[in-house]
This record gives sequence, structure tokens and C-alpha cells, in this order.
Amino acid sequence: MEFAIVDANGPLIMDVCKFVSYADSSLTKEKISDCFKGKLQESYVQRATRAAIQLRLLEEKNGAFSCSQRWRDEIKKAGRDELQLPFRRALQDYPPFLVYADLLSKGYDSDEAAKATKGLFSIESSSTIIERSLRLWGIYSGTVKQDPQTGKLTLTIDTNRLTTKYVEDLLISLASDFRSKIFVIDRLTNELFKYLTEKDISTQELVDALREYENKPAESVFNASKLFERYLFKLGEDHNVPVSRCQGIIQLIEALRSNIPPLLLGNQRNVCHGAGGIRNISDHGVDRETGKPWKINPDAALVSVLMIPIIMRSVHLYNTKGAQEF
Repeated sequence: MEFAIVDANGPLIMDVCKFVSYADSSLTKEKISDCFKGKLQESYVQRATRAAIQLRLLEEKNGAFSCSQRWRDEIKKAGRDELQLPFRRALQDYPPFLVYADLLSKGYDSDEAAKATKGLFSIESSSTIIERSLRLWGIYSGTVKQDPQTGKLTLTIDTNRLTTKYVEDLLISLASDFRSKIFVIDRLTNELFKYLTEKDISTQELVDALREYENKPAESVFNASKLFERYLFKLGEDHNVPVSRCQGIIQLIEALRSNIPPLLLGNQRNVCHGAGGIRNISDHGVDRETGKPWKINPDAALVSVLMIPIIMRSVHLYNTKGAQEF
């Protein structure tokens, strides 16, 4: 996906999505603009529509726009003061905002974070527009708070003003998801996260694994390992390694190691084999030697899940910078 951040505020983006969600069929941009006729300039509405496309809240086909199936019912049922919740969920899936938020959490100011995001994702919009949009989107969604005296931005979670149990539980869930995504990006590095985004490899399975390792240890290890397997496959494709016939992590590791020059060092290969072994334990019903199933404890699941982004980062650094780092 090519990222193009436009100057549009969150409430208007969600008003556009709200009106489109009520339509029985797709709407042209002219019909969407007519919903705001006499109130807003057409250019404002069109920018908000483009932003909604970027956030995958709307879908475009043959010049007509419809509400994404994932969000349609939620947006249609929401009151106007509740529209920030689907907006937040969509924003927390938007890679440029995640990188921007990650940099804010590390002490960079909004301008610095926006400029880095612009450069990392090759966004054509000016850094001024990128900064303003990401900052205001974060504030509207409730993921970012700005100190009224210093202007400093921080990531924040605020449930005090919410009254219904449903909305409070939803926001707590969103907070956990957001923290996990920032944590994952921090472990991977922004550069590797960008690479995964360009290769259309979602990190959501790793995020879910971190959130569910206590309740679903085996499933968490399996899901995290799937991300690792897809990364190894794409790495092989990038270097013309014949990986299409590889079955599982172990075979992918051996193929990458056998390349000339090797894409994995010997010690990296050994560590990766460990990840492949734990993947097999989580995936297979019974052990071939005993005929009995394995039990994965939550502490083992957590360690295994945390190792996945660290291994991926090490392999990525070696292949992009020649660095030997764990």
C-alpha cells in the first residue's frame, strides 16, 4: 500500500464514513460532497474521503466509495460521540501512525516523529501536513494527549469519562492492543516493520500472541511462528532462493543458509532451529517418538513469542547492514 497522508480532521473523516455507511450502494465523491453542501467546501470533504481510504474505513472501486465490511455495522450503529472508537481501531492498524506513536513514546517530539515517518514510508505530503494530521488523529482517537502548557505529546489511555461497561471494556482492549503494537515495533525496529509492511506481512498475529500467551500458550507460539515463517519466505524470494517448495521453518532456514553467500550465519541458524522446534511442538498433535501431545506452559510461550521478533531483527540487520547483533 502506498501511503499518502492528507490534511483532514478525524471528526470529518468519521462523518463521511457515517453517511456512506447508510447508503444502499456505493457513492461517488460528488454524492458524498453533496452530504455537506452549503456547510463545507468540496475539497475538505474529498480530503476526508481520501483519508478514510488510507485508514481502510472506506473502499473505492471504479470511482465509487463504500464502507469497508469490517467497519460498516459498527459505524452505522455508533452515535456521533462514539465514532472515535472505530476511528481508533482503524488508526491503530495504520503503519505510519504506529511508527509515529512509537517515536513519540521514545521521547521524540511531534515534528521529529513526523519527519522520520515521512522519510521511512516515502510519503509525498509535506512533513507539516503529516505532523498535523497524525497529531490531531491521535488526539481525536484518544491515543495521544497534548500537555496544554508545554505542548508535549504523550501516549495516553483515559477511561474516566466513559460510563457504559461495554465502551470501557472496549477501550481497555484497544489500549492493550495499542501497547502491544508499539512494543512489537520497538522489538522489530522501524526499519524491519517498514519492510514487513511493504511485503504485506501483518504483525497482528505477533500482537495477538503477546496478548493471549497466558490463556492460549500453544496457539500464541504457533501464531508468532507463522509471522516468522512468512518473513523467512519473503527474505528468500528477495534473494532468489528457491523457497517455494520449502515446508516449514526448518526447511526455509536450511535454504537460506545454503545460499551463496549465506543469508544466515551459523549461530543464527542454530537459534532459528530452536524457533522451528518450538513451532513444531505447538503445531503437531502428538510427538512422533512418544505418541503423546506436548503441553506448552505460559512462561515458555512468552519466552518463545518474545524471541521471534528478536531473531527476525538479527537476521534483518545482518542482511541489510552486515551487523552481527542479537
